Amino acid sequence: MNFKVIQEITGVILAGGRSSRYGENKALLNLGGGTVISSVRDVLSSLFPRVILSANNPEEYKFLGLKTFTDFFEDKGPLGGIHSALVNSETEKIFITTCDMPLIRAEDILFIAQNSRESDITVVSAGSRLQPLFGVYSKKLIPEIERILLDDKRKNYSVKRLLDVSDTKILETSAPGIQFTNINKKEDYQFIKSILK
Repeated sequence: MNFKVIQEITGVILAGGRSSRYGENKALLNLGGGTVISSVRDVLSSLFPRVILSANNPEEYKFLGLKTFTDFFEDKGPLGGIHSALVNSETEKIFITTCDMPLIRAEDILFIAQNSRESDITVVSAGSRLQPLFGVYSKKLIPEIERILLDDKRKNYSVKRLLDVSDTKILETSAPGIQFTNINKKEDYQFIKSILK
């Protein structure tokens, strides 16, 4: 299936996690002759002329051939990666996804991108489960993100906190949500491999 390239948005892969629950770098697990993260890159590259990587260990991902940016705010979780991607993006908006969701579909990304023009954040909810790390974010958010990341009193650096105080659009989808499966446990990896057989 051919999709129209989305010129005005930069695709971003978040790969800043430590995979502590899994025990090894899940982004580099073998999958279909490549790796988990290369399958994510391939989907984003089919839609966006610019795809960048947010990661704090760039050397591990040189094989992807992507521009890679590290966090300005260290150890602040995915929100730190979103901030870095927004600051470094050449476009006003970015589409983010994580490095461990290899079942993502181009049609879901296109659906979100096409409905993202009038809000600062556009994310999807599938089966009543919100997917804050699969959506479009605007550079307008940078000051608010920095306020959250510098709020060491509350120490709540969750992306959900940003959604709650921003111009956020949540798109409902009737899709079962299997495409948003991410790898946290060995069973998740085995399940994804079985789907892709």
